[in-house]
Amino acid sequence: MAIATERQMSQASELDAMGAAATPPAPDDGASPMPPEPAAEPPARAGPLETAPAPDDPDVSLAMLNGNFATAVEVCLAQGRVADALILAASGGEELWAATRDQYLASNKSAFMSRLSAVVHQDFDRYVAESSLPAWKETLALIHTYASAEALQGLCNLLGERLEAEAGDASAAVLCYMCAANTVKAVELWHARYSEQSAGAAGGGGGGGGAAAR
Repeated sequence: MAIATERQMSQASELDAMGAAATPPAPDDGASPMPPEPAAEPPARAGPLETAPAPDDPDVSLAMLNGNFATAVEVCLAQGRVADALILAASGGEELWAATRDQYLASNKSAFMSRLSAVVHQDFDRYVAESSLPAWKETLALIHTYASAEALQGLCNLLGERLEAEAGDASAAVLCYMCAANTVKAVELWHARYSEQSAGAAGGGGGGGGAAAR
């Protein structure tokens, strides 16, 4: 029994040694363990918008106290306080708001205000008719973004007609006609353009042949 016990203990020791040899040692590169990453902080909320304090105008205050928003808006616009006028107009009813908004849009004739007015009023016929032709790409993009599907075809045709007649830009006009699904006009311009190019090439070739013959 003693011999069997010693043999079992010897076999157990050999198995332990084999297991230890088969287990790879942990890498020791001298670097300290990486600390856990801190939890992401939620984004900070934007604070209140800081603006210059509005002057305490007695006329505006009196009009507000009496519920006379139209007078308050008129005074603010006269003083150049457009933001205050728009806020007051929004509290004075739909009619006052629309009139104040339109007065503001008409006060500036920049290209941006023209685009904004067209979007606000959905008046794209006038916008396309008066738009700057060198900026035709912006005009085409605007009507594709904001115009209704029913009005888009006519607007693209109108822009193509202006480019063809006023700017003489056949390539741009063809693109507008294609957007309007006006294949008749697009093919007509293509045919005219390539006919002119073919005639020019033929004339150039004939002139060269005549010179060589002489």
